Amino acid sequence: MREENYIENVEVKSITESLWRLISSLSSVLSVEQYHVILFLLSAYYEGIIGKELMEGEVDYEGFYYALEDDHRYCDLLKIYKPIIDGIPEWPLEIIIKKFSIIDSDISESVFNRVFDNLLFKIASNQGKYSGEFLLPNEITSLIMGIIDIPKGAKVFNPFAGLASFATHLNNEESYYGQEINSTWVLGKLNLIRLDKSRAVSIEYRVENPIENWPETIDFDIIVSKPPFIKWRDVRIPSKLGAYTLNNSYAYGIDKSISSISENGQVVIVVPEGFLLTQNSNDIAQKTYLVEKNLLDSIISLPAGIIHNTGVKTSIIILKNSRPTNDPIKMFDLSDIYLTEAKNRVLDVKRSLEIINAKEEKFSVAVSGNQIKQENYDFSVGRFMVAQNNGTPLAEFFEIANGTLSPEMDKYPIIKVRDIISSSPYLDVSIVKEISSKRRPKFLSGQYLFINTAGSLLHSAISKDSQIIFFQSDQIVVLKLKDENKINLEYIHYILKSEEIKSQIRMLTGGSTQPMRMRNEDILSLRISLPTLEEQNKYVINQMMTLIRKEEVSLNKLKTDAGIEIADDISYLRHSLAGSVKNTRDSFSKVVAILNEQIFNIYPDLQLLTKTPRSKITLGEHLNIISKDLEEIKNTLNRTSVEIDVRTMSMTPIDFIDFIEKYTQVLSANRNHEFRTMFKYDRSLIENNNIDSIYILGNREMLRTALENIVENAVKHAFHDEPNPLIEFDLMFDFESDNMLQLDISNNGKVIPENFSIDDLTRKGQRVGQYGGDGFGGYLIKVIIEAHKGYVDITDESGSEGIDYPRISTSFEIKLPFTTNPDEYV
Repeated sequence: MREENYIENVEVKSITESLWRLISSLSSVLSVEQYHVILFLLSAYYEGIIGKELMEGEVDYEGFYYALEDDHRYCDLLKIYKPIIDGIPEWPLEIIIKKFSIIDSDISESVFNRVFDNLLFKIASNQGKYSGEFLLPNEITSLIMGIIDIPKGAKVFNPFAGLASFATHLNNEESYYGQEINSTWVLGKLNLIRLDKSRAVSIEYRVENPIENWPETIDFDIIVSKPPFIKWRDVRIPSKLGAYTLNNSYAYGIDKSISSISENGQVVIVVPEGFLLTQNSNDIAQKTYLVEKNLLDSIISLPAGIIHNTGVKTSIIILKNSRPTNDPIKMFDLSDIYLTEAKNRVLDVKRSLEIINAKEEKFSVAVSGNQIKQENYDFSVGRFMVAQNNGTPLAEFFEIANGTLSPEMDKYPIIKVRDIISSSPYLDVSIVKEISSKRRPKFLSGQYLFINTAGSLLHSAISKDSQIIFFQSDQIVVLKLKDENKINLEYIHYILKSEEIKSQIRMLTGGSTQPMRMRNEDILSLRISLPTLEEQNKYVINQMMTLIRKEEVSLNKLKTDAGIEIADDISYLRHSLAGSVKNTRDSFSKVVAILNEQIFNIYPDLQLLTKTPRSKITLGEHLNIISKDLEEIKNTLNRTSVEIDVRTMSMTPIDFIDFIEKYTQVLSANRNHEFRTMFKYDRSLIENNNIDSIYILGNREMLRTALENIVENAVKHAFHDEPNPLIEFDLMFDFESDNMLQLDISNNGKVIPENFSIDDLTRKGQRVGQYGGDGFGGYLIKVIIEAHKGYVDITDESGSEGIDYPRISTSFEIKLPFTTNPDEYV
């Protein structure tokens, strides 16, 4: 990096952080939706339209507004911002303008524009955190503008424009027309103020809803958009291109864009990955139209988690009006092409462009329309990338076993998914429950491989030769070996759980759609490396020995850490002492009451009696010591009880969204006089993946205990002198990577001490701060969450590791494994 660029980066970061701290300090004056007024004032200050002289003495509002009205770019926006500015008291307005002096006259326009962009994106992203809007990161905008050819004098249309960032990539010869609604339009207008100063691009950016006000023009050269990902509930718009209806914004955007481009026009649209995979009849009809009319040019699968405030995985679809007849459709898999900054994934634009421009084989594939047709118009990139993997498809070795229809019976011992998961590697028929079924199941006798077809992990089990197995085929596929002399079924059982197979499953199911049931043909398309039978047998033995060693380690850890060998003795001792301690405390409290009410109030000096004249501890002090010791004994017994309860608690599947939703509702109802409570999660991620909810294996009572300890920690340590206390529950999850959900329990109170770590909070007996308790609450949180196979952390959100959100100071982070199929836990 050249020295001047490094200096500029340091300057940009320093100014951005300073101004962000200013915005953070105004949370009591401005709502989240009003933070962008600071950018409006900052831009006007930088251009010399307003200055400190208007703040000397009393604020000169008349001169202040006159200066802004005199500039055509600020005049329109002043209608929106004047009521907000009027609501700001004079003293913070003076502080705001004076703080702007950090922008001195020597600062380059390049530095200022980067600072402005950084703050604009932070504010827009935080605003979207509560409005449910998902802002398109600058990196995706840069990628799109880097891969499309913009003809000279191009007419660019940008419905659902967001911040109008695409306009910032155009030059003076091109024209831009953007549409956006609600407060996002204001942010985009601010963005374009900077552009208007440095370039003369023809820009028309309107407050319009593209659904209601799509322009009649049919000669746009480029239409680029990122429509909202939420499906419409009660709206169906007939397509003018085919016999199907449109029930979401991205399907609508595709249809209308095709009808609005010129003869050589292009459409670039960002869609949720679910659209590529969907087998909904309307969506298939639309995708069929795109392929048959030779419009589909490219599909680019992006990494999960790069769009703020949502876990929805996204893709870019490129459509072109004039494509050579036999030109293949280009597909690129950029799922792993990202950088990690702070705690966020950021698309690696430079590397992405290298892959796309060079069509690197590892990350790309070219397919024909006929290939897509054979896959029933499944557009997912991974599906076509799997064929490039080394190995041989399972179809070479297996065929589907359909079974024979069973005779009519009152009840059947039907194998369910849970039975397959619980068996390893052979089916354990002793755990199978008999159930009534309106559908007659099928049955098989002999050695077969049973596989559950839902989830990111293919659980399997093998039936023995002598077993008769009843099954139903909704989530189970049964495979029969073509040649038993070549394959050890136990080898296949273990290899199906390998990272190589997991990677292929992610490709076939679009990465973020873990709950999607795999088709039988997809199972057979999975590729494996098949060594000799002798090597397969060695592999199976190694896997079994590894499992045995893991079981031994787990058993030893359970004995050591959980105290299995002494838990019964401790429990007996606790129950034996509990009654005696309660009786002693009750009797002692009555003795103290008698002394206070009948003796000390008449003879108060008796409290000062000591054992000997030289003793320093009085009778009254001895009574206090005994009282405190009895209380500590009681607390110790209670803590021991809770620890044993954690180690022996029963686990059941829990609908985690429903659990947290109900917990926060009760918390809000019971304690709304102490603090406000909010619960947020990305509903579109549930809707777009066609699932009911996410589930954990847990104990409701213990989880509530952990949550109550976290809430009490905030009340006790953070909310002193906080005028508007808030506790926010923010649930985040996606269906890629490790299938771990994250629940952030955040507050806007006092920031945690510097260098304070999760170990400080969860260390047994550790008392923290002026209002420290018994040093057990934090430890108990850790024990409970770890018993749920999760882990905890704490983040100072006001520091460099925190989220860019000024109302939050501290977050307690809980991570837990989850599934979308509760049967896995039964």
